[in-house]
Amino acid sequence: MLPENASILLIDDEADMCWAVKRILTGKGYQVTMVDTGLQAMEHVQCKHYPLIFLDAKLPDVEGLQLAERIKQIFPDTHIIFLTGYYYRDDPVITTALSKGIIDGFIAKPFKNEDVLNVLIPLANQFYAHNP
Repeated sequence: MLPENASILLIDDEADMCWAVKRILTGKGYQVTMVDTGLQAMEHVQCKHYPLIFLDAKLPDVEGLQLAERIKQIFPDTHIIFLTGYYYRDDPVITTALSKGIIDGFIAKPFKNEDVLNVLIPLANQFYAHNP
């Protein structure tokens, strides 16, 4: 669930990609924290709850799916959106991760602004349905 001013964690080692996603999200009023390694990501999630995480598949120190599994073990209610150019939507790795709940969504790079924003709509609707 995602309130309008929610904190979002963006985990990606591509500076240009982080800049683009952060610009989209902050333009809608969200607070965005950016990190570029799995170690930094784990430090952040242990200190603060993030209802939504955008996660790249390939990081310098860990595979994205391994990191997603670790985060979900600690915070099963966190929504993790895989944002990657490494896999495609129908890749068996992605469909399996989605069906097992390791990730909650997938956005292929390169993406359109709408792709990122379309992830937020159902989460915000869910939040406001539970918190009128």
